[in-house]
Amino acid sequence: MTIKEFPSNFIFGTALASYQVEGGIYNNDWTHWENKDGSVCAEPCNEACKHYEFYKEDIDLLVQLGIKAFRFSIEWSRVEPEEGNFNQQAIDHYVAKALLLLNKNIKPIITFHHFTTPEWLMSEGLWASEKATNSFVNYVDVMMSHLPKEVKLYNTINEPGIFSMFGYLSKKKFPPGIQNEKIFIKASNNIISAHKQAMRKIK
Repeated sequence: MTIKEFPSNFIFGTALASYQVEGGIYNNDWTHWENKDGSVCAEPCNEACKHYEFYKEDIDLLVQLGIKAFRFSIEWSRVEPEEGNFNQQAIDHYVAKALLLLNKNIKPIITFHHFTTPEWLMSEGLWASEKATNSFVNYVDVMMSHLPKEVKLYNTINEPGIFSMFGYLSKKKFPPGIQNEKIFIKASNNIISAHKQAMRKIK
């Protein structure tokens, strides 16, 4: 029998999206999308598994499992619940989470946008508006001024092609549920611009 082993420098990791696990997030586009009449979603996240409350216990489980990297997303709508109004308590939560991971010898990999966008951008057209680009870059800039310098790995926007395609062009699986090629192209260009500008803030 052939024995195969992972390279000695291989890092086993796992990942999550804030909205899917944290619970108690009711102020972004997905909240409205999942809970509306006739929703395409079988079940809304709502209180989820309360990772926001039990993140320390969950990180202890990662240690027990031998996980060495953990990709998690920061919930933009927690950090900036109203335009230009940043919640320091929420910022401190994500900073504490990153510090705990570092302390436990687990590499934090931070995602700034994993599908969800604050509800205050809904009236602006979400990512079809350049306001979303500028607001996102500003949010990233604020978070980078607080996050530990020891964090080296970042992901600006998770699967941008997925949420732009499903939200602005095909099948109405994601909010805002638009099927319009011109709006899709506009939103996609704004997302690309947001990534480029946010990357410069991170670096």
